[in-house]
Amino acid sequence: MTSLFIKQIIEDSCQDYDIIVLKGFSPKLITELGEHLLLLDNYIFENGEIVLDRINANSLMLSILNCNSHQKAICTCESLIMMCTQIANLNILNKRICVIDNNFFELYPNPTTSDIPDFDSEAFMDTEGDNALYSAFYSYCICENGMQRIQYIDNYSMNNSCLTVRKLAEPQPLCVQEITQDVTNIRILSTKDNSLNTIFEDLYENMYISEKVFAIETEEVNEERILAFAQACKMFGCPVKLYMISRDLNVSPRQELYELLYKTWGYNSFRDLKIYKDLNVNHDVSTISQGTIIETVIQQAEHAYNGEIDKVNNILLTSPTGAGKSLLFQLSAIYLAEQFGLLTIVVSPLVALMNDQVDGLNYNGVATLNSNKTAADKDSILRGVRDKTINLLYLSPELLLSYSITTFIGDRKLGLLVVDEAHTVTTWGRDFRVDYWFLGDYLRKARRILKYPFPIFALTATAVWDPTGKNDMVFDTIRSLNMDPCIKYIGVVRRDNISFEINMSNISNNYEEKRRALTIQRIREALMDNLKTIVYFPFKRTVDSIVLGDEVKDISSKIARYHAELFPEEKIINAVAFRNGTKPIMCATKAFGMGIDVSDIREVYHHAPTGCLSDYVQEIGRLARDPQIKGIAKIDFSTKDFRYIRKLHGLSAIKPYQLMQVLKKLMAIYRINGEKRNMLISSSDFNYIFPLSTPENVDQNLKSCLLLISNDLLNKLRFHALIVRPKSLFSKCYVEVPLSESKSFYRHNKNYLRHITDTIFILDADKIWNEKYTKYSFPKFKFKLAEGQIFQGYHVQLRNKVTLCLHDDVVKVKNSIIEFFHYAHHFLNEMSSQHHRIDFSTIKSSLPQSYDSLKREQFLETFRMLYTTPNALGGDVAAYCSIFISREGQQTPRESFQLMQSGYENVANLYLTAYDAIINSTEICCYCDTNDNIVKLSEFLNSLGVADYQRQGGDQPAIFVRINNPYYLNMLIRNRSYENDILNSIYEKYRFSERIFTYFFTTPMTDEQRWDFIEEFFLGASEEHLLSYI
Repeated sequence: MTSLFIKQIIEDSCQDYDIIVLKGFSPKLITELGEHLLLLDNYIFENGEIVLDRINANSLMLSILNCNSHQKAICTCESLIMMCTQIANLNILNKRICVIDNNFFELYPNPTTSDIPDFDSEAFMDTEGDNALYSAFYSYCICENGMQRIQYIDNYSMNNSCLTVRKLAEPQPLCVQEITQDVTNIRILSTKDNSLNTIFEDLYENMYISEKVFAIETEEVNEERILAFAQACKMFGCPVKLYMISRDLNVSPRQELYELLYKTWGYNSFRDLKIYKDLNVNHDVSTISQGTIIETVIQQAEHAYNGEIDKVNNILLTSPTGAGKSLLFQLSAIYLAEQFGLLTIVVSPLVALMNDQVDGLNYNGVATLNSNKTAADKDSILRGVRDKTINLLYLSPELLLSYSITTFIGDRKLGLLVVDEAHTVTTWGRDFRVDYWFLGDYLRKARRILKYPFPIFALTATAVWDPTGKNDMVFDTIRSLNMDPCIKYIGVVRRDNISFEINMSNISNNYEEKRRALTIQRIREALMDNLKTIVYFPFKRTVDSIVLGDEVKDISSKIARYHAELFPEEKIINAVAFRNGTKPIMCATKAFGMGIDVSDIREVYHHAPTGCLSDYVQEIGRLARDPQIKGIAKIDFSTKDFRYIRKLHGLSAIKPYQLMQVLKKLMAIYRINGEKRNMLISSSDFNYIFPLSTPENVDQNLKSCLLLISNDLLNKLRFHALIVRPKSLFSKCYVEVPLSESKSFYRHNKNYLRHITDTIFILDADKIWNEKYTKYSFPKFKFKLAEGQIFQGYHVQLRNKVTLCLHDDVVKVKNSIIEFFHYAHHFLNEMSSQHHRIDFSTIKSSLPQSYDSLKREQFLETFRMLYTTPNALGGDVAAYCSIFISREGQQTPRESFQLMQSGYENVANLYLTAYDAIINSTEICCYCDTNDNIVKLSEFLNSLGVADYQRQGGDQPAIFVRINNPYYLNMLIRNRSYENDILNSIYEKYRFSERIFTYFFTTPMTDEQRWDFIEEFFLGASEEHLLSYI
């Protein structure tokens, strides 16, 4: 690219602008342009590079204000970013500004003298000294082939009406024809690999390409970068012709696969699956054998093994339950191990599912690794991986995320990584696992660490194909797991040997009692008809109340139960009894489902729907896996059944105000840590935001919030305003020993300790566990450490580091506390005297006019935290209030407080007394026990919005957070205007699901029509189409 060409573009397309900002152009080109146009920041260049510490916002503003309106002026994007940190609105400059974005690059070459670290490296996650100058300008950097490539922070395009952003090559609509000739000699371009980026950058460098014809896949026809490339070629006078191609999914499996199939499973042939040919074109179906899919998987692994990087594709398969999906990756793994010595890792969400698959596989080189294993067991398994006696390794996502990929594979080459039950990746599925959402980032980093792109094979029984994104699960999974480029095998969900028996139960009153009686009646009928049956319930307590109830005592020996809170041994015993028919009725929650392989189930009955339609189809898919038998999906449906789904959603859903509270807390920790952009945070800091959650659920909710915010901001801003990564082990923690033992304790354990004070140390818990306590599992080691049983002969206690910063002086903060309790007692007294509940909305509207919406929300959450949970400041006192939820025909549930006992006046005395005893300055830092009064007091003050606090250490895992754009996040908090589009879409999907369920269950249809309806749903049909189906 020449400066004269850019000069011509500026003269032709930017006549209406005073200032032209050049984003992503080389310093050499910009300085050359400065010979023809006024370069406002010419003082920042040295030897063809930008020197960041020379950028001066005030100098630039003065230059702009003094700029002659008849002369075009240019500057770097770096200078614009710096200027926007100094002035809130560029409109005050009274200049028209155009940013020309060099979209020939996805990531731009580093234009500066600064050495910018790779943001994916472990070293980058060091929280010390991370505020280098580059942090003010760049949100992301990767280092590949000796080159640093950066992504800019965008703090300029919001709220600046005087500024326009235009692409160097503006994407234009394109006419693309289907190819009619042999594709072997035509170069295929894709946004999903490096092929498009390479030719785009060549075009930028040479302003010409000799090739005139390219092929693209049908689903990429309207991709923005494809359209921009075509336009760029036209700009340079070398227009190209693009043809679309469809991928041939039918490849013949090699003979060795048949031999391995017979040797390991005893089968002579592969099963056929019904797969859609190309959903981008039509809904035509083809028959593809398991062997074809296995062959495709192996070919991708071979491409990676042979260094053919541009040929490697990932694979996604959706196919009904019972289609033999586990065989696809197990056989692939065995073949890759025998032929090339390659390892396969399977990421699976449930320990029971891992064990079930391993126990059912006739192969010695397989093992499972989870957090319940001792360090000795772990070492033994990892030795087996390294010496190639273990070739198929099952891992939980949580364990995988806790360590670098090299911890598991050592010097071994990874041939394939499998993500089983991949529907748990999607953000709105009932089985959503937040750690699966982190998995995509982890796998992207793992490929860079290992320096080869091992293929990812993701499998699930149910996933909706919807390219519009409204109800999508397929593309959401691919995007979340960073699986582009991806071969998609989308299976037909229809099961012709499953019929529906849907009855309407118009229960008008005594709903719970009548619903319970109806379910018990159906259980008795199934036993009388000798039908092996799963009865699905939304809650475990309903399972227990029926199975352990007096109404079924006479048949209890025939009923098994299964839910997450049973002991593992009991779950195994019950599953075996159901499988062999000793107990032909299984009453279960969704915990009995994924990967359960029982071929002769004849009936699935739903006490009530437990999720969305895809969850329902997954559950009834347990039926009749033996194609020779018929299965019945039965339900007695009432519109009141949705109370369960609503409650399930209510229990797990993140609330919009919680996202704002998490943002506020993040920025508070950012300030406490001296405005360092890299932070390690603990979920315990955020307890007050989720007052009714267990510690485990707080951790899950916090990760969900952080990822919702991070991904939403990335979608909106097109750069990483917030980077979030889990560090799932509490690898370092604070410990305290008595002064009399301190020197001896340090002398004997100095390899694992770092001094903080004479009695406080930082302990490297992960290191000492691996080196000295391998006989314990890590959870067991943590427990013994917390109980003081690890360091014999020393009185060692785990400690938290608590940092508390008041927003005002000590007296004013105390007055705020008194004000809170004044209004709290007003509402509590009203509940006590009139014996009634008070709605949340009534409390918020009754607070003083001076309270803005955020302060009202803070009051409500603080009230909830103090009075609906046991008060630790006074010991384990029972909660004074309960929360009552009613719907009364409304779409939005009505929440209210109900007083349960007297004595609430003591709470104010306890907190005020603690405040007077502990708080003597506006900043406090101390090391204490988890249950120390300062911890609860700090949570209270933080919730009330009068202080910032951070708690570090204890036994909580850490989460790495990098704040790339503190200016923008602070602006969101100040304006209180943040809406998370991802969360909004999740809520809408739940509402959509309820409407679809109602139509499906209440509209008379034949079995064929119901399967047609389900098929249309899974192929992304619009709501309008579905709700007018019959």
